[in-house]
Amino acid sequence: MSVASSDFRTHCGTIKDDTITKIAELKNCEVQVNSDSLGLGLAGFIAAHGRDSPDETSGFVFRGCRVKGGLTYLGRAWRPYAKVLFHQTYIENSIVPQGWVAWSAAGKEFQLTFAEVACNGPSYNTLRRVKWVVINNLQRVSEMATLAFIDTDGWTRPFSDHA
Repeated sequence: MSVASSDFRTHCGTIKDDTITKIAELKNCEVQVNSDSLGLGLAGFIAAHGRDSPDETSGFVFRGCRVKGGLTYLGRAWRPYAKVLFHQTYIENSIVPQGWVAWSAAGKEFQLTFAEVACNGPSYNTLRRVKWVVINNLQRVSEMATLAFIDTDGWTRPFSDHA
């Protein structure tokens, strides 16, 4: 996956086979899915997040992004308590109908927070998503939408606010 961003409060650039667990927000990014390199008919994952405890302050928020490229899942749980939100994101590529995979948290999906809120695109369809994903319920994921869950010391504010 390659990512380009116009907001560098985030950790953007080219991300390939790296494990990033403390990323806060990917804002106004273009996410290019390169699933063709996986082989015929295989789908990749845009996000693989995990936390070992519900008290950890990490998660991925894709806000105002554009997702394009090949067949992919939106995300999977790398560890329990994973948190991933796609918010106001334009999805022009093919998402695997289930959208998400519990992976290492299988059987403990109640610990995961995977959400899609106000997303759209030509092939965007949530009818066959896994039952435990949050769809268009901003109130339920408001902490993630405001970054309150990771901004415990104010580090996500613009630099001018710290002066």
